[in-house]
Amino acid sequence: MNFVSIRIITADIKRLAGFYEQITGIPVTMYTEDFGELKTSACTLAMGSTRTLQLFGDEVARPAENHTAILEFRVGDALNLSALPDGSFHVVAALNLICRLPRPREFLCQLPRLVAP
Repeated sequence: MNFVSIRIITADIKRLAGFYEQITGIPVTMYTEDFGELKTSACTLAMGSTRTLQLFGDEVARPAENHTAILEFRVGDALNLSALPDGSFHVVAALNLICRLPRPREFLCQLPRLVAP
């Protein structure tokens, strides 16, 4: 699993982008009026307007309520875990995953082998 970004949700993306540009000296690349990124060598700070919440579900973040960050990770194929050795993990977190898989049973059947005793 690779860390991809921290995404901050805001009702005023232009203001947020301006703030981070000012404090870091790094320009924010705005890809759309609702989404931009500030990229550093270590991490990407992604900024999304409240309109982008439909991609994640309306209750995943709430601007101005200290519930505004979404951590994003790039992960492997959950249905193709055969290359991983037995006992590879101490914990498997499958939040919002199983319900999205086309064949969830395939994933679930691999867990006993992958989780260390």
